[in-house]
Amino acid sequence: SPPVCGNELLEEGEECDCGSPANCQDRCCNAATCKLTPGSQCSYGECCDQCKFKKARTVCRIARGDWNDDYCTGKSSDCPWNH
Repeated sequence: SPPVCGNELLEEGEECDCGSPANCQDRCCNAATCKLTPGSQCSYGECCDQCKFKKARTVCRIARGDWNDDYCTGKSSDCPWNH
């Protein structure tokens, strides 16, 4: 089925989906178009802060056991697995 803007599910072709325009609380996302607002790089994710990617080498997941800390890349809102 085609993506539905406003259902709070990020689907193909959408940059963000914060729900209906009446309910959206995300200033990084245009609820009517499911696209990022002008100047925004992201709207969610461990490596997204105030609509911008966190700087490279910012810890986004603390080390556990034999694993190392995971760091933001500065180019994505996702926290990659670095171990």
